[in-house]
Amino acid sequence: MNSLEIRHEIDLSPEKEVRILSGKIPGMRARELYGLDQLDSTSGQVVVKIGVPVVTSSFILGMFSDSVRRLGVDGFFAKYDFEASEAVIDNIRVNARYSAEDATALTA
Repeated sequence: MNSLEIRHEIDLSPEKEVRILSGKIPGMRARELYGLDQLDSTSGQVVVKIGVPVVTSSFILGMFSDSVRRLGVDGFFAKYDFEASEAVIDNIRVNARYSAEDATALTA
């Protein structure tokens, strides 16, 4: 069995009519809630479903910048598979590169 056959799922689709995920602190809380530090070191792929049309850079960096730094950009996108609008995925790509290039991206 290929180690990437094991799949974990994170569903960021809100139950209410939320149209935006925003803010560094909410992103960091989501990181903690979904156990990304542990998922980064597990085998298998993580599917992240994002059912809102807008996700801000601060939320993305709060939730994923530690993973990008730990795994590298290519490793991050091999580990995390995003099911979201193309605009949200593009924003994640831009911010993943930013996290990799700037070690101080949204740090305290």
